[in-house]
Amino acid sequence: MTSYQFLYASFSGILVGIAFLFLILFVAKPTRRYALVLAIACFIIGTIGMAVNLIH
Repeated sequence: MTSYQFLYASFSGILVGIAFLFLILFVAKPTRRYALVLAIACFIIGTIGMAVNLIH
């Protein structure tokens, strides 16, 4: 694993972690719809990033 791949995987993992934080924020106050949208977006981008990193 090169340092570039490690950095990319770390960034993707951080995005998934941020997604869970936004999800917790949405559960705490369901009127914050932006938190749910950001959680879904971060989770999808982070998961795709991890998958691309595994394929290459």
